[in-house]
Amino acid sequence: LPSVTRERAIMLNRYIDQVILLLDEDSVKYILDNDTSYIEAHHGFGRYVRNTLGLWDQNSDIVKWFKSEYALDHADDISSILVNGAFHALKGQPFDPVPQVRKYLEHWKNNP
Repeated sequence: LPSVTRERAIMLNRYIDQVILLLDEDSVKYILDNDTSYIEAHHGFGRYVRNTLGLWDQNSDIVKWFKSEYALDHADDISSILVNGAFHALKGQPFDPVPQVRKYLEHWKNNP
């Protein structure tokens, strides 16, 4: 995987900010008040993120960016990274997408 660059971090954070803006006040409060995992959000909020941000469209800017930067283009993978990043940002925790990216790349290598 490529090293984290300032430009990559800025762009990833912009996409994460878009996800945060999709959350209503009650959802933000729930995330902050509970030990909620991004994995729990996959089917509900994750689906909303995939559909709203056009992650099923291989020609969308966000999918093209993830493909060029992380070699990922599956909507589930991208939404999981973004939702995880949003949860970390809301909780004031640092976020490194690389371990998650590696997990997905390994999955697709073994399950073409």
